[in-house]
Amino acid sequence: MEDKGLVSGETVVQTTRPNKRVFSLTEAGLEELRQFIGEPSDRMALKDDLLVKITAVDTADHDAALADIERRRESAVDQLARYEDDVERMLRGRDEETFVRTARRIGPYLTLLRGIALEQENISWCDTAMRLVAARRGRSTAKRGRTA
Repeated sequence: MEDKGLVSGETVVQTTRPNKRVFSLTEAGLEELRQFIGEPSDRMALKDDLLVKITAVDTADHDAALADIERRRESAVDQLARYEDDVERMLRGRDEETFVRTARRIGPYLTLLRGIALEQENISWCDTAMRLVAARRGRSTAKRGRTA
């Protein structure tokens, strides 16, 4: 993007960490961003190895599937806590109404809210999936060549 003139970068020398590059939008970059925002967005694509595994759960070891779902749930719980901490830091004691009225930008806040909602749903789905897979533990219903 720097080569295209959309951002300009500056090296910041740090004494306790490696130097870093800080980027700023150029006027051309800001115009490109405005055009991008004005375009319709595609529907969110969901590509997830766990869902592929779960589609075929009845052909496999239910305990292994349960362990994989539990790992995903733990990851979602951890990510949810990070997002919620980020929101608290962003709000700095303000309620949402005050924040929205006084903040310079609300886009990052809206993005965090989306992440929170996704992780909450991931946790809920994992709970349901674990309950249902556990109920079928040891039972295989798949027949060779049959998909449903």
